[in-house]
Amino acid sequence: MRNTILSPATSRYVISVGALDDGRTVETNDDSIAEFSSRGPTLDRVRKPDLIAPGVNIMSLSNKNLTSYTTLSGTSMSAPMVSGAAALLLNENPNYTHYDIKRKLLNAYTKIKASSIEQGAGILDISRIFS
Repeated sequence: MRNTILSPATSRYVISVGALDDGRTVETNDDSIAEFSSRGPTLDRVRKPDLIAPGVNIMSLSNKNLTSYTTLSGTSMSAPMVSGAAALLLNENPNYTHYDIKRKLLNAYTKIKASSIEQGAGILDISRIFS
């Protein structure tokens, strides 16, 4: 599944997020890239995704009944985790630029046993952003 990152995630100016399968455990030694998650590099050889976040069996509100929950998988479940971290950074300092946000996020990671074209920097580790 190499070279499956598509636009707009190919842009150097966006944060592309891959999906992690955490095996429903806290430990990272059993973590892997979700089968459905796109992998880099881009066709112009840019390392993507930028990082990964949990994206398999994520419990979320149901869009059919706002008082119930559902379990979903996809990079669409991973991206909000990274967006939330970006929002926390902007709350900390509203003057951060998009470059500041991306740099801080890409410097707060934990590696798993996967290549950099699969995981980018690694799993977003929010605790490293604010330590």
